[in-house]
Amino acid sequence: MRESNPIELAGSVTKSRVYFRHARWKGRRRCPRCGYRLLYHLKDKRFGCKRCRYKFGELTGTYLGEFYFPLDILVHTLYLYALGVPAYKIRFYVPLSLATIERTFRVFRQSIYNESLQKLKELKKLSGEIEIDEALFGGHRKGKRGWGAEGKSLGIWNISKKWEGHHISCI
Repeated sequence: MRESNPIELAGSVTKSRVYFRHARWKGRRRCPRCGYRLLYHLKDKRFGCKRCRYKFGELTGTYLGEFYFPLDILVHTLYLYALGVPAYKIRFYVPLSLATIERTFRVFRQSIYNESLQKLKELKKLSGEIEIDEALFGGHRKGKRGWGAEGKSLGIWNISKKWEGHHISCI
């Protein structure tokens, strides 16, 4: 899959739809319920499975499928989230309520957590109770401090607690 510029995705509904479609299906669209490959198109841009008659959309069964507002607004919200814009400011840029934006952020955080946990489990070096923490490195400078400061590097650390000892790794 070609690397996409986030600004291109936020600016074009078609490009964002193609990007997420390719990320979701990887060229092999299947029924999310039974895994069958023979599908038919419905008039409302959804698909139907010929085996189990399940009707589903492009994003059914994904984190993005949990939202009921247009994909262009979702991509714009995701872009602003990635930039670190707080929810109370995003509500002035997108036509969503603050509660909806906060719920969207919770889903984004949950998906990031689940993907990170899955990658950590694939390492098979970590098992048992796992603690994850982050830290910013870069020293004292004038100006803004914390997450929005310039010249800071983010380090994510995880510690696997085993009976024999502790295993520490940096992501």
